[in-house]
Amino acid sequence: MSDTKFVELNVEGMTCTNCAATVRRKLEKDGMADVNVDFATGEVSFNNPTPLSVAEIVNHIDDLGYKVVSNKTEEKKNS
Repeated sequence: MSDTKFVELNVEGMTCTNCAATVRRKLEKDGMADVNVDFATGEVSFNNPTPLSVAEIVNHIDDLGYKVVSNKTEEKKNS
């Protein structure tokens, strides 16, 4: 049995589809699944099946030049 976290972030600074694609590619490279990024609303959601913490993921997004202003995480149990 493994735990997957569903994460929703609100990210500021994304102004175009290229911004959204940059964030999506970084999250997918980090192993996130079902990544959805909407630059218009700043909403970013994904499943995190990796051992990376939300704080580490937020730092990765901040390193890209964007600012995570809020997050919500839900634990999912997978059997």
